[in-house]
Amino acid sequence: MNSKIRIDCLMLIDDHYPTNYYNELIIKEMGCAKNLIIKSSANEALIYFDEMELQKHPRPNVIFLDINMPKMNGWQFLAAYEKIPAKFKADKIFVMTSTEGNPEYAEKEQSINVEINYCHKPLSKEMILEIINGK
Repeated sequence: MNSKIRIDCLMLIDDHYPTNYYNELIIKEMGCAKNLIIKSSANEALIYFDEMELQKHPRPNVIFLDINMPKMNGWQFLAAYEKIPAKFKADKIFVMTSTEGNPEYAEKEQSINVEINYCHKPLSKEMILEIINGK
């Protein structure tokens, strides 16, 4: 096992292939997660959680979630995620944004019962280290 690994499983949910590719490169280069799960839609991520027990999927410790996705956006994902059994849920969810302080986000956040944090796109090594180390 890589001595750099700090968490067991990290999940990326983003419909933008270049963003996923870039984030995957950074995470793998850092060796900060034993498992990296990448889903290109919110629906794919929900299927992963639905199959978690049967398929023995690893439980994500951290989820990085894009909010602006077609068909099912990040807010809709979070509303569905509320219904997932607690034993399958991540320790932390980070909503990835490319804008600063969108007032609409605060309003939407009030309508869900999931604790979320925010981070900016693209991810950086420093940001990932702070998140993994709990700072």
